Amino acid sequence: MKMNRSTESLFLEAISAGIRGERVRWAPLPPEQWTSLFQLAETQKLLPILTDAVFECPNAENDLRFSAYRGAAKRQVQLQTLKDAAFLPIYMRLRDAGIPALVVKGTLCRSVYPNGALRISSDEDLLVEQASFPNACRLLAEAGLIAASEEDPLLTAEIAWRSADGLCYIELHKYLFAPDSGPFGLLQTVFSEVFEHTREYRLRDGGSVLSLSPHDHLLYLLLHAMKHFIRTGFGLRQICDIGLWAERWREEINWELLWEQAEQVHGAQFCAALFQIAEKSLGIPLELPAPWSSIAPDPQPMLRDLLDGGIYGSSSKSREHSARITQDAVAAQRTGKRRSLRTALFPSAKSLERDFPVLKEHPLMLPLVWGKRLVRYLKSSASNPSDQPAETLRLGKERLSLLREYGILDEKP
Repeated sequence: MKMNRSTESLFLEAISAGIRGERVRWAPLPPEQWTSLFQLAETQKLLPILTDAVFECPNAENDLRFSAYRGAAKRQVQLQTLKDAAFLPIYMRLRDAGIPALVVKGTLCRSVYPNGALRISSDEDLLVEQASFPNACRLLAEAGLIAASEEDPLLTAEIAWRSADGLCYIELHKYLFAPDSGPFGLLQTVFSEVFEHTREYRLRDGGSVLSLSPHDHLLYLLLHAMKHFIRTGFGLRQICDIGLWAERWREEINWELLWEQAEQVHGAQFCAALFQIAEKSLGIPLELPAPWSSIAPDPQPMLRDLLDGGIYGSSSKSREHSARITQDAVAAQRTGKRRSLRTALFPSAKSLERDFPVLKEHPLMLPLVWGKRLVRYLKSSASNPSDQPAETLRLGKERLSLLREYGILDEKP
């Protein structure tokens, strides 16, 4: 969705105020600009924060558009409150059973917002040690949750669990980044000792959760954003999470070590640009020490990409399909192999196992899976204007340039 600069500037101003618990007071805006602002907020999953921030703007209260979107935001907040209430008792079952389950993102990120319920999320992520994984799965099943996969807990890196009423959706992980996850396996190398540096965090409702240390959780938020940047992109909500977390726990972050860890996984320039967006576009006062303060990659291309792409880069099917091009390029560089269009169009059985589980036991079916993917893609392209091969290639080439610009990819075009 293409937006003019004034609308984007207003959006950033409102979100900057909203994550502070403040409100903007603008002069009256044209009705079509309100619509653009609300639509942008929806693609970024920031509608509750935006509607709260603009609540006192003139004409907004009586405008039918504003009322409709505010109603949608209110329902999202109410649903998030119900989700939190459903999650915490199930989480405590794991803790009471002696399983040190670590909460990452979601609930923990909400703890650094003035009004955490405005920061919505679709699921909760839990990290447990490999030895505890089967027992954790058993306890979730006993709590009434249904596994989204029938995979053997001993063989899979993660399993999603959901409640019958849909209020609780948990992704249970053995690793923050699965070692065999192609271009993302390298990211796990900086998280070898996370269970030795855990911390209990108090939530605003009086409860508490166990998680990574403030340093490790910031590193994870950064590299999780980088993972999505390599694939299809990430949204402004992740910038909000990272900026507010870094501000809240600034004194407990080893900034020199963070730089070294980011460099180790080819992410230092990316992370530096992300922090600049948090400071310059959202007004979060980080005042980072060297070497962060001495590296200044232009953050504008990243900001442009995340506003165009929406949350996790899901704004169009062509963008989603371009992920194969960018992931293949990064994987090739990490392994020293030559990147080619063929490997992007005809990926290995291992890389397709998540979408086609049959390949785990029957890898010889790979050619049939290639054909099925091609037919599915052609059907989608024929019926969906946002899913065209030429646009996929254009976006793939454009996003490869971004990966080079932020040091994730160092190959020549």
